[in-house]
Amino acid sequence: MPGGSIRNDQASHLAYCNLYGRHVGRTDSKSRAVLIGMDRVAAEVHRLAFVLGGFSVDLARDGEEGVHRVLCQELPDVVVVDLGLPRVIRSMPRRDALEFLSVLRSMGVTNKVPVLALVDDSESAADALERGAVAWLSKETSSPSMVLGMADRLLTHRTRE
Repeated sequence: MPGGSIRNDQASHLAYCNLYGRHVGRTDSKSRAVLIGMDRVAAEVHRLAFVLGGFSVDLARDGEEGVHRVLCQELPDVVVVDLGLPRVIRSMPRRDALEFLSVLRSMGVTNKVPVLALVDDSESAADALERGAVAWLSKETSSPSMVLGMADRLLTHRTRE
């Protein structure tokens, strides 16, 4: 956001969405997934797995874009965030993965939308769960189909509640 970082309150997020444009909600009945912070190749492979699994998919390169994709559009059905998400520092600070999770939690989004974290180690998994993720998978041992399967299970569990 020009002139500084975005505060973690609802008014500032609404102002952010108004500044960058609020999008119209989706018109199809597919479940929507937002995949955040994966490198280009991993993002495309995961996107393809989710599309073949019946999802519409939005990709976000970092936490800042992830905030925009989640908060400025109709809420997704599931969010997958790579905790290896880069912190891009140029003329303004960008959100890293843990800050992204904190923002979603502060806005109450993690109460409505399951967040799956892809992690490198158990410490990262604990950090993600503490900040609002409901599940995690190891990036080293999980395939795109495993990530899709976990997202499906999270959605199934959510609809039963």
